[in-house]
Order: sequence, then structure tokens, then C-alpha cells
Amino acid sequence: MKRRILSSLLAAALLSTSAGAAFSDIEDSYTQQAASALAGMGIVSGTGFGKYEPNRLLTRAEFTRLAVGAMGVTNVDNYQSYTIFPDVPAGHWASGWVNAAVRHPDFAENPIIRGLADGTFGPGKATTLGEGCTMALRMLGYEQKDIGPFWPNDYVAKARSLGLLTNLQVTDPNAALTRGSAAVLFRNTLTAQKKDGSPMLSAFSGGTPVEHSVLVSTGGTDSTLTASQATFYENGELVTRQVVGEIDPSVVGSQGVVIFDKYRTDHVRGFLPDQSTSRDILVRQVEPDGLVPDDGTGFIKIPRHTPLVVLGEVHPYGESWFDLNENTSVTLHFDANGIVQTVSASSLHLNYPVLIMGINGSEKNIPAGWKIEKNGKQIRAGQLKQYDVMVLNSASKTVLVSDNRITGLYDDATPTFRYPEQITILGAKLAIPETFATTFKDMEPGDRITVLFDAYGRACAAVSDRRASAKMEGVVIACTDSSVSVQLFNNVTITGTPATRLVENEFGEMVEETGLAQNAVGQQVRVTQNDDGTLNITRVKSTQSASKGNWDIENRMLGGLNVSAKVQVYERVSGTSTPLSPISVYDIPFDIVPADQIISTKQDSSGTVISIVLKDVTGDSWVYGMVKDTTIVTERPPYIDEETGIEITPEPDYDYRVTMTTLLDGKSETREFLLTGSLGSKIRRNNIVGLPASALTNQTRVSLSVQVPDKIGTVYLEAFDGYAAVRTKEGYYPIADDVPVYVKKTGKCITLRQAKANYSSFQLYADKPIDQGGKIRIIVV
Repeated sequence: MKRRILSSLLAAALLSTSAGAAFSDIEDSYTQQAASALAGMGIVSGTGFGKYEPNRLLTRAEFTRLAVGAMGVTNVDNYQSYTIFPDVPAGHWASGWVNAAVRHPDFAENPIIRGLADGTFGPGKATTLGEGCTMALRMLGYEQKDIGPFWPNDYVAKARSLGLLTNLQVTDPNAALTRGSAAVLFRNTLTAQKKDGSPMLSAFSGGTPVEHSVLVSTGGTDSTLTASQATFYENGELVTRQVVGEIDPSVVGSQGVVIFDKYRTDHVRGFLPDQSTSRDILVRQVEPDGLVPDDGTGFIKIPRHTPLVVLGEVHPYGESWFDLNENTSVTLHFDANGIVQTVSASSLHLNYPVLIMGINGSEKNIPAGWKIEKNGKQIRAGQLKQYDVMVLNSASKTVLVSDNRITGLYDDATPTFRYPEQITILGAKLAIPETFATTFKDMEPGDRITVLFDAYGRACAAVSDRRASAKMEGVVIACTDSSVSVQLFNNVTITGTPATRLVENEFGEMVEETGLAQNAVGQQVRVTQNDDGTLNITRVKSTQSASKGNWDIENRMLGGLNVSAKVQVYERVSGTSTPLSPISVYDIPFDIVPADQIISTKQDSSGTVISIVLKDVTGDSWVYGMVKDTTIVTERPPYIDEETGIEITPEPDYDYRVTMTTLLDGKSETREFLLTGSLGSKIRRNNIVGLPASALTNQTRVSLSVQVPDKIGTVYLEAFDGYAAVRTKEGYYPIADDVPVYVKKTGKCITLRQAKANYSSFQLYADKPIDQGGKIRIIVV
């Protein structure tokens, strides 16, 4: 299996077209995007029946109308009643636009058009590339002295240098411009800078344009919005605005610029998607820290806090990656360094019909010849069961069947409980499609219901039939005394208050205790909800499953079992009570995982493996740093034994805890861990150690293993091979990603880049010998 590759081409990758675009006769993605955006702003228009006729030549009169509109001038009634050019007399359809291009106050100092040598305008003549570039440059405030004496070549060259011809296919200055080429030219002109350095969009927009905005939804894609509203993601917040133009639903999820109306300055006139910083992919594999496209370019790493826009909501990628599916179209937005800034999921699957067995569909609704896949495994129509959710994917002629569900109390809903657009159950807020809102018509707050999910992870409907109840199992991902979050194996995350439980106190008495048992985070659990809303959390013990065979990662087979494309993979670094740590399939350093390295698996109802727990196969489930014992010892007062009369000094109370200073997300952090017992001499002898990474999210007491790294020795700057590896006396060691560098003098951690800029001598620590796959896990300076 190929290791991860971050392609150097990502930053330059370009956006490809989406389904549902505004004009059905435009195939080129850049032309489609430009034409639909400009049409929404009223600058260009189609020719009827969803067509644009991109290959039809554009006349000088038509081009002038576009240029004037692109400058924000939409009312030219005052310019129609007189004649400037004899072949564009008063009453000519273009007279208002042509006259405004000469006399309007915005163009008075530098008219954007001029007539021909004979004094006419030539409204019916085809516009050439040279003429189009000339008008575009004048719109930006350029004059002949800024460009050069040789027309049209100097004008085309200047336009090219300013980026106005980006994604334009025509290059000959004397070639005629088509409607499609003109749309791209105007789109590029609108996003260019004027001669004085100000953005061209500022001249068109009534308010300050908002750059780096992500279009989350429009009235056509989100039923909670009116037809004249759109929602954007800007500076970490969702913003809903009124729209006076039209925004093409096919660009939902794109990053771009919000443009405001010139007169109603708080209303959106249009949205211009970026073209040079986005890339559309079809997802082959979804991982907690990245995506694998189906084009063979390799793994794309996505930082955990990157906004993921899907189904009209925005969440950090690390918390919602499981909302994505195989064969989902995703748009990635990059910064100048090729780092993913935003992930936007396509809404292509939203229009596929959804049927639910026993509610609005049966196997008779399945078209002849279509495949049926349940939870990723092909089945027969006769194997469908009551309440299975079927998505009829016409693109692949496949019925995607899911029996994913959760069962709990109906907590909340908007706008009404019996016809909701959004519900709350088990702490999860779920959007409900209008098609299935009627399934709630007999339900009331506090009812125990089962919510059904489709293959794309969308909540579809609810039933109160107890025979449909879900068996909910997963892994605890966060825990306090009053709250617990569990990521279920069906990729739904639920939260709630843990139920009280009976525990034995120091006197042998059974008492009620709130919160979960110690060491909860990272444990496999089974969850049910009580009538009072609290959650029963029962630990599920992992058992060895070597008999199932080896795991062939590339072919998604474990022994004779299919492995889900969205399989959840965990490591347990030691023992049976150590918390699990989630890892990516692409972290695993080999193609075949031996059966003796597999602790346990979980299967769905189709027998597909949806969760795998491994032993410590990657070494990445430890976090390394400087650890100090901060145990609090409280002396207990002596007392007189009633039977013997002897004074007894009891053992002190030990509040076991340690602190670790390490590097998290590029910053030095010191975390405290509450322990069930002392780590003892291991940390007294070795302050540089590793602790299970899963403990970072646990706020209750934990039982921790300790990994003591080997000190490899001291090296100097010249020993490093960039940031990926280092030459030592033991050999050539790879360096772990985001390796912490502990600075003795400050007691803090810095990045390796910072360390190499400030220090010359480095003490290296590795988790294993080189021949066992060891890496440099921590460095001390």
C-alpha cells in the first residue's frame, strides 16, 4: 500500500464542474462558473430553456452591454433618447448601453468604449479579443500611455500580464470572442485590481466585498432559508444574508467573494467562486485526518480544525469527517502553501430518491438490473428488511441500503415536534428532510424513538416501533463527571449525562456515584438511554480475534470478511484497560496486518467489519514529553482503636497525578492527568516518557501505561535530512510528524523548525530500534 503523499500540485489544482449547473450547454468548468455567477448578478443572461450558447460570437453592442453592467450600472433609461454614433440611433436596443459607456459619470474621465475610424460604432460586428481586452483595461482605469502604442498586441499582452486571460482558450488578438470567452474575461476583470491598486470589485459592490467566504447554502438548497437568502461561512461564523440577485446552487460549498448590491448595500448582489485555489475530487477513502481521491494522486492531509461544510452545516473536520462517504464529490480549498483551508461536500446525492422499507417503499421499487449494496456489501432484494433505508443512486445504478440507526428520547425539535425540520436526540441535532417529516406526526417530546439514517449518514425518518431499536456500541471520545460523548460504530456521535451507579466505598458500603467509571475515554462501550434521559454506559471487553485472519488493507478484506471503506481503526498500546487511540488506515506501515496484531473487530448487520482494534502497530498512539509526578499526599490524623486502645496512624490519602509538557498543534502545552495509581519509579527515573495519546481527552481518572524511549545520542544540525529524518550512529532514523522539542532552560516545547533555527546540538529519543520501525519521538535541547 502506498504511504501518504501530499501532492505539490494541490495549491495549483483547479475547480471542476458540479452537477446542477445553471446552463446545460456549457461543458467547460471555468466558463460554467463564470457565466452562472455573472448571470446571478444580472451582468449576463441565458438564451432561454437553461441554455447560454457559449460558442455564439458576441457583437460589439452585446459586449458593451456586458461591460456597462459589470461596472454596476443597471439602469440606462436616461441614455436612450439621443444619438452619439449614427449606427446606434435613439431607440436602438443598445443605445442606452452604448451611450452610457461614453457619458455615464462613472466613465466620463475614461470612456470604456470608442467608435471606429469612420465615426460609427459597428454594433453588429463581432468583438475581437483585442477589443475585449481594450474595454476590460479601460474598466480598470488604464489608458494608452499605461499600455503601449501598438494596438491590439500591447493591449492583449497587458491583459495577459494582469491575469485577465486566465482560463481563456482564445489567444489571437484578432480572433472573435464568443459569449463563453467573454464571460470568463469579465469574471477575471471583476476580480482584478484597478490601476490605482484598489479592487475592481469595490467599484461594483455597494459594500466592502467579503473575500475567502464559503457559500454554505441558498434558499434552493436549505429549506430553512427563504428563496432570497443565503448562508456563508466567514471568520469562523455562519452568516445569513438577503440576496437580491441569484446564486447558482451548483456553487454551494465553493470559496469565493461576496459582492453587495450598489444600492441596498447590506444585500448580496452575487457570489464569485475562486478558481485558482480549489480542487474537486471524488472521494475514494475517508480518514479522520484526510482524504484519498480516486484519481491516484495520493492521500491529502486535512488539519483537524479545518471547517467541513456539509448539508448546510459547518464543523471541524476532525469532529465530522465521518459525514463524508465514498464516491462523494468534495471541493478542497487551499491557501498559498497548499494547506487545506476548507472542505465542502457536494450536494449531488441530495436529489437521489430515498425509500424506506415498510414506510414508502419496498423491493418492488428497485429498477431492474440495479445492484443492491447494504452497508457496502452486495445483497439480494429478498434480504432487505423492515425499515432499511434505500437511496436510489441513478449515477451508478445502485441501491445504497443502510440500517444505521439510533434509539433514544425525543428531546427537542424545530419548528414543531410533529413536523420538524431539525430534531435533537441523544445530544445530536439532526436535520430531517421534508419528505419524511410526517413520520413524526404521532410523536411527542419524551417519546422513545428510533431515527433511521441513509447510506450518506443523513437522518431520514423516525419510528416508534420498539422492534426497530438500535444496538448502540462505540468508543468514548470525551468524558467528565457530568457528561460523556460516544462515537458510535455507525459514525454518529451522541452525548449525555451518565447515569448514577452503585460502587463500594472504603467501608464496604454500596453508594451511588455520578459520572463514569475511571479510565473511560478510549474504551469500547454499549449505550442505552434511561427514561430520565441519562445514559447507561457499559464497557464491552475486547477479545482476541486472530482466527478471523490477516487484514489485507488494500483489498479491504479481513480473513473472509469485507472491511468497510469507513472502518474505524484504533490502537491499544498495552494491556486490556489502556484507552483506545483512533488512527488512520494510512498510518499503518504495511500492506497486510497479521492476525496476531488484531485485538478485536466489530461487524454490522451485513457482516462487514466496521471497527478494528489493533495492538501498537504504528507507535503513533503515544504522546511524548517531559513528565513530572505531581501527586498530592494528604496526611490522615491518628485515631484510637476502640477495641485495643492503641493509637493507629493511618496511611495517607494519595491523589495520584502527573503533568506532561509536550507539543500539541504546534504549541507547548502542559496537561495534568488524574491517575488510578502511581506510575512509580518509571517516571522518577525517566522524565522523558510517552503516555497513551487517548488520555489527552480524558478528564476522569485513568490507568496509564508508560513508554520509556531509548536515548539515541546527540547530533548536530548537519545530521538532519530536512524535517523527515536524521542520521545517527544507530542508522538513518525517520522523525515523527510534529515531533516535540523540549527546551530544558524554559521547560517548554517548541517545533523542530524553531529548534533548528536556534540550537545546534540535539538529544534524540526513539521509541524502537530502526529495524523494528522505530522513529525519533522527542528531542531535547
